[in-house]
Amino acid sequence: MNNENNMNREFSPSGEGEYFDLRAFFLKLLAHWWWFVISVSLCVMIAFYICLSSTPVYQVETKVMISDTKKGEIGVNPMMKELGLFQGNMAVENEIVELKSKNLVQEVVRELELNVDYTRERFPRDRKLYKDSPIKVLVDMPEHVKDTVLYVSLVGEGVKVCNEDREVIFEGGFSDVISFGTYNVSIEKQDSLAREGDEIRVDLLSYKTVTNRVYKQLAVSILEKNTSAVRLSVKDAIPARGKDILDALIRGYKHGQATGVVQDDGFYQRPFESD
Repeated sequence: MNNENNMNREFSPSGEGEYFDLRAFFLKLLAHWWWFVISVSLCVMIAFYICLSSTPVYQVETKVMISDTKKGEIGVNPMMKELGLFQGNMAVENEIVELKSKNLVQEVVRELELNVDYTRERFPRDRKLYKDSPIKVLVDMPEHVKDTVLYVSLVGEGVKVCNEDREVIFEGGFSDVISFGTYNVSIEKQDSLAREGDEIRVDLLSYKTVTNRVYKQLAVSILEKNTSAVRLSVKDAIPARGKDILDALIRGYKHGQATGVVQDDGFYQRPFESD
C-alpha cells in the first residue's frame, strides 16, 4: 500500500516545473543589451558594405517583330497543317534559335571588341569602363588571346604595363608594340579621357570566354502567345554596352538573312519571303 502511494506521488502531475517567468527572462536579456546593439550594428554595416561594393547589373531589353507574308507558315508542311500539327508561332521559335545562336553572339563579341575589358579599381566598388576608358588596347591576332590580366598606368607621355602579379613587363610610349608570343598588343591614348597617374585594369579574354559569358546573360523569348513579337534582353554592368550588344545582335541577324530588317514603332520588323 505504501509503495502504491509512493508511485502515485512520483507520477502525479505537478505544475511547479511548467511555470515560465517571462519577466525574469526579459530582464536577463536586458542585462546583455550591448550584445544586441553590437550585433545589429554589425549586420547593418555588413549589409551597407555589400551594397556599396557590389557592381550593379542592369537588364537592357528591346522588342523584335518578326512578320511574314503568310502569317508564319513558311516551311510548314501542308499535311501537318491539315492534321492540326502546326502552331502559329513555329516560325518565330525557329528565329529565336537563330537569334540566340553562339555563332551570332561571337560575331557580336568580335564587332564590339568585347574580348578587351576595362576596369578602374576603386574602393569600395570597381568601376567598369566601356567607351569612357582613357586607353584603348589593340590586339593584332585576337583569336590567339588567352585570358590575361594587365595593369596599365599612364606615366608622363607613355605607359607602364604590369602583369597580374604587378611585375613590370613593359615601359614605353603609346602605340609601341608589346609582344605576347602569338599576338601583339599596342595601347592607344584617348586624349580627352586620359589623366596622369591613371591605372586601368585590362582583361584580355578569349573569344570563347566572352561568348559564353554574353550567351548566358542573353535571353530571347516570345513576347506574347500566338504573336510574332519576341523580347530580347541582356544583363550587363554597363547599360550602354548592353544596348550595343542588342543592336549588334539584330544587325548580325539581319546580315545573315536574305531579307532586311527595318525599325518601325520601336520594333525591328523582318519580312519573310517564301520560295
